[in-house]
Amino acid sequence: MSGTSKRRILFIATVVAMIGMTGGFALAAGLTSTTVNQSAGLYSVSTSAVAAFPTTPSVTVTAIPASVAACSSGTQTLANSVTVNMYLPASTGITCTTGDFAEEFSFTSLITAAAGVYAFTQYTTYGPGPTSGSAMGSVTVAATMSIVGIVNVYVDYGNASPPANGITALSLVVQ
Repeated sequence: MSGTSKRRILFIATVVAMIGMTGGFALAAGLTSTTVNQSAGLYSVSTSAVAAFPTTPSVTVTAIPASVAACSSGTQTLANSVTVNMYLPASTGITCTTGDFAEEFSFTSLITAAAGVYAFTQYTTYGPGPTSGSAMGSVTVAATMSIVGIVNVYVDYGNASPPANGITALSLVVQ
């Protein structure tokens, strides 16, 4: 990370204290039901916000939406009133697939977000072992915006169930 005044970094670190199963598994007619609890702390340093994405994102437990067959690659374009979805693997070897357990970060751009390329990098530690990984996706704003856009970043953990032993750490850095 650069210390120059031209580059500001939004650092959002979320430590998931517990993604657990409270009630266990109920097995009925071949269906498995799992309750997932999320408890997280978000930290942001006031001098580190990227001007195009000045507010803390919402963070939710979700599943990868329908018709996703691969993780994101290349740069996607954000424009006025557009929603961009990025699918990032939690670690090497994960193929982002519909129905996988994921953490979703949802960012709203500044109404006058400046033209540029913005990198979204996730770092996570999870499961038994534990496993550590990172992945990056990028968004291009071709011209200064006049209406907000949305960037949804899904961190895919590679299975329909939450990782065994939970998620120890998950951070997302925007540059």
